[in-house]
Amino acid sequence: MRVACAMLAASLCVSLFAGWFWSSPTAAMPAERPHELARATADRSAVLVARGDALRLAVAATALADLTGGRAAFVGADGRVLVDTRPGFDGAADEEGATEVEVFHAGQRAGALRLWPGSAGLQPAFSLGLALVVLACSLVLAGIATALAHRIGSRLRAASHALRDHASGRPVRLAPARATSPAELAEFERSLRQLGTVTTVGTSPGAPVVELAHRLVVGLERQGLLVPGHGDRTARHAAVLAERLGMIVDDARDLELACRLHELGKAWLRPGLLRKEGVWDESDRESLRNHPARAASLLESVPGLQGAAAIVRSQCERHDGTGWPDGLRGDRIPLGARILALASRYDLIRSGIHGWALGTEAAVEQLRELRGSELDPWLVDLFAEAVVRVPEDKVDKAVRFGTGGVAASYLGVPADAADEEDADDTGEIELMAEGARREGT
Repeated sequence: MRVACAMLAASLCVSLFAGWFWSSPTAAMPAERPHELARATADRSAVLVARGDALRLAVAATALADLTGGRAAFVGADGRVLVDTRPGFDGAADEEGATEVEVFHAGQRAGALRLWPGSAGLQPAFSLGLALVVLACSLVLAGIATALAHRIGSRLRAASHALRDHASGRPVRLAPARATSPAELAEFERSLRQLGTVTTVGTSPGAPVVELAHRLVVGLERQGLLVPGHGDRTARHAAVLAERLGMIVDDARDLELACRLHELGKAWLRPGLLRKEGVWDESDRESLRNHPARAASLLESVPGLQGAAAIVRSQCERHDGTGWPDGLRGDRIPLGARILALASRYDLIRSGIHGWALGTEAAVEQLRELRGSELDPWLVDLFAEAVVRVPEDKVDKAVRFGTGGVAASYLGVPADAADEEDADDTGEIELMAEGARREGT
């Protein structure tokens, strides 16, 4: 719109300029024309000359002088100058080529009209036809320029949106414009895929933050402030539903990362609150409820982690709308957050964190009791159908509570190897966790 308005204004200016400065001048006045004008003026002014009406004669003389581009004067019968358009000359014939026309009134000579025609010559005039032609040509050029600007702007916007989607971890959606050929669209999509391959193979901007956050969660688990291996097992349970639902790769990756880091916000809570020591007051409950928002605020500030941050933020929302922090209800809760809530609840029931550790069937029965209130009924039914296919011995080995190598054994890594890998980072992780808790308090 800005380009179109600018081009329209430029077209108008160019057409007006052409109409004034490139138009044909007016033709020169014929030689006999001043004499005819002088005779007509003398005939119509005869009464005024006889009366000596200098005021009206001045008007007639000025009009005649303007038409001829010269000088005019009325002289009475006695030779006295009544009006002269050039002051100070009093009708004196100072210029050559003067025309004198006798003025008669009532059959008697009343005076004379003297005219000294000037060089009115060539006078410029506005050419409307030329201006319209130039305006039409300018509008055509303006339309072409506007169409090109719109096409280039559409491609730039599409490229910007695609790059923004790729940077934020969302799937790239290419909306082909009407003027874009299939070959151009395929070339653009191929370029984006190559960019995504380079970004994936290289070090992504969020990799250091994810690594630091994961070490912080592991450090809290080692200190007994979090359930050991809960995040890894939650990710494994969520993967069952993700596979059943046929989630795309990017969404499944965001869900897995959110499951492993969904308790990151608890690093800002005091250790006594995590160990459930003493009596909780309202401020303690409020701090505990804010841990999803704390973790989400950290993750969403990193490019590529916005999807995982949204899942982490809504992990405590309930299907009936009584959850926190936003009080979302039903399908308004992100799908990843609903899956995370179900997988986390199932792992806590199987681990016995809220009581006795239960088997698969008993844990599924407890999940069914939460249908429609805390958990999504549709997801509960799908998970109940899928989880029964997992052998009981593998589940029991994965959810055995209190062992240091639970996460490693669940992921298929030997526990000794996992302990040896993280042994050198224990002191650093404990210092990071302590500093984070002090900052939060």
